[in-house]
Parts: sequence; structure tokens; C-alpha cells
Amino acid sequence: MIRGTQSIVEIAILSVLILATRCANYQDVFVAGNIYFTDADCYARMTRVRMCSEHPGLIVRHHDFENFPAGTTPHTTAPLDYLVLALSIFLKPFTAQAIDVAGALISPLLALLGGWFLWWWSKRIKLRYRWMMLILYAISPILVHGTELGRPDHQSVLIVLVAIAICAEWSLQAEAGSPLSTATGVRSKWSVLTGVAWGLAICRMPSGRRISAGSSLCRTTSRSPSPSATSTVISAPDDHSGKKVSHSGSGAPLAIGALVVVALFGAGWAALRRRRAHS
Repeated sequence: MIRGTQSIVEIAILSVLILATRCANYQDVFVAGNIYFTDADCYARMTRVRMCSEHPGLIVRHHDFENFPAGTTPHTTAPLDYLVLALSIFLKPFTAQAIDVAGALISPLLALLGGWFLWWWSKRIKLRYRWMMLILYAISPILVHGTELGRPDHQSVLIVLVAIAICAEWSLQAEAGSPLSTATGVRSKWSVLTGVAWGLAICRMPSGRRISAGSSLCRTTSRSPSPSATSTVISAPDDHSGKKVSHSGSGAPLAIGALVVVALFGAGWAALRRRRAHS
């Protein structure tokens, strides 16, 4: 009972710190019933979300609506487009500006999820001085800027994914010599999480030039826990002619699917190696 209450209090304090720093600019974002984003690029990102809303499954590779007449090929990622779109679906019953509100809220919510994950992970491994890490995550100026209110940016997604990937790598190595982790297959789960998190973090779907699906897969026996990294790169020809690029037909789903398959295959192979080693 006491531990449960303590956990609730810790999560509440961490959540307040994260939201207070990310939402300190709310008066600049919500003005007279309207929503104003913090960066000019945010309006282009929200235009992408509206395009995805009108054409579900669309991967926007090229912006015809800016930098006329050539347009531009952005670095914005499709995962953010559909995260904002998914959040807007839940907000529709509460506001007439569901997409704009979702765009304003998505980064602070991702920061909150990242903070909760760090709290759970650091408590699980009994990390010394864990609250110094959590407070730094909550108040760090660069992290606050990357996940602030009214800034729908792919950096907020990357911050969370990279944090998860690093924590998974840490746990993978820390538990390498534990008989319990070998018996229960915990290492395999951390391996899959590591591969998927790293792969999604470096994925650049809408550029149309390169989709990098990289995964760091630790696939060794408990006696030799050194990681081996594997990466898959799917490249398309660069288009420097300024011509419009089609919005349809993306290889991104294939890249993500291949990443997951590689991660699962690696995890199964590692588990088989350990069983043979102990038999």
C-alpha cells in the first residue's frame, strides 16, 4: 500500500514537472480561441496531417504547397503525421479544431510518455540517483524545446524513441549475465524492443530518397554479450531536377516490416543459441 502510494506521488510530481515546463508558453499558443504554433514549419506539418486525413495511408514525400513552383522535399516523418491524426480522432468529440489541438498537444504528450517510461525503467533496474536523471529530463532546455506545446515536430518522436532504445540497450547488457533473464527470455524481449526503437528512430519516410531501417541487435550467449549492429538501407534515386514527386507508392511500410522481421528473427536465433549452450 505504501509503495503504491509512493509510486503514484512520484509519477504525479514527474508529470507536473514535465507538463509545466512544456506548457509554459500556453498563452502564446491558445489566443482568443485560435491555435498558433511556435515555428513556421509547424504549419507545413499540419498541412501534411490534413492531407493524410483526406487520403488515409498517404505518405507525403514532396510539398507542392510551399516553395513555389518547385516545391520542397522535407525531412518531416510520416509517424508524426499519423500520431497527430490518431490523437485528433479522440479529440473530435471535445473540439471543432481537433487536428490543430492534436498538433499542439502531441509533443508534450510524447514527452510525458517518455518520462513515464524512464520512471518505470529506472525503478525496475534500481538505478542509483534516478531522480537526477528524471529531473534533468523534465527541465532540460533542449528537451523542453523539442517537445514543447504548439510544436508538432518529429524531434519529439525521436527523443522518446532514442530514450527507449538506449534504456533497452542498457538493460540488455546489464541482464546479460543473469540466469533469470536467460531462463525467462527477457533478453529476447529487450532485443526486439531495441531493434524496433532504433529502426523507427532513424526512419525518414517522407523524403523519398532514403529509408534507413537500422537495428542494434544484441545476439550472443550470456558468456559473450557484445552487441552486433545490423542495418538495412533502402535507397531511391535522388531527384535534383525540381520535378514533382508522386505522393503514392512508398517503400516505408516494407522497410518497417523488414525491420520487425529482422528483429524477431534475431531474437529467436539468440534464444536458440542460448538453449543449445545450456543443453
